[in-house]
Amino acid sequence: MRHFFRAGEILPNQKTIKRYSTLLSILCLVSMFSLSAQTPRKESGADGLTQRPINIGDAVPDDFWKQEFTIYNNGHLSKSTLAPFRGKLLVLDFWSTTCSPCLIHQKEIAFFKNKYGNEINVVMVNSVRTRDDIQKVERLNQRLKHSDFGFKSIHSIIDDDYLHRLFPFNGFPFYVWINQNGNIQTYTMRNLLDRGYNAPFVDPTPRTK
Repeated sequence: MRHFFRAGEILPNQKTIKRYSTLLSILCLVSMFSLSAQTPRKESGADGLTQRPINIGDAVPDDFWKQEFTIYNNGHLSKSTLAPFRGKLLVLDFWSTTCSPCLIHQKEIAFFKNKYGNEINVVMVNSVRTRDDIQKVERLNQRLKHSDFGFKSIHSIIDDDYLHRLFPFNGFPFYVWINQNGNIQTYTMRNLLDRGYNAPFVDPTPRTK
């Protein structure tokens, strides 16, 4: 028997209602997946920047060389990219103003930079993860002029919100070695540019009598 309502329309039976409910659910799911696929994600590069962490052996993305950074150089600020270091050995030296080893290691790093010249390039990087603002960096820069750390001024990328996403780390100092081909050679939390640190890279332990 048919049931009529609203000016003669046929009232759907239970089976018809169930069929339409199933169809509606499928359409909703399809719409959700479609919207998700169209939404730009940072890691996908849809916004022009690759934010996916990369592993040892991987090549750095093209936008790595194009990304513009804020450079602090002894009190002066400028903008620059890492493009001048493309095709050269590059070491990214992640540091913070509260990390004493980060500062102590600069003397040894400077020795190797002077010894090998353009064959090795070390770029200091202070990321937003440190919560170091320009005032903290400036105060440290002033203190260095009267310190015995072996360097008298800071030349570093500051306020970085790009590199630390490519190379996640949990402490300082942290070093990223990128070879001439643009591949990640190694990550270390120990400065390998140290004349007192020889292969097989084992820290000396005091001998007991």
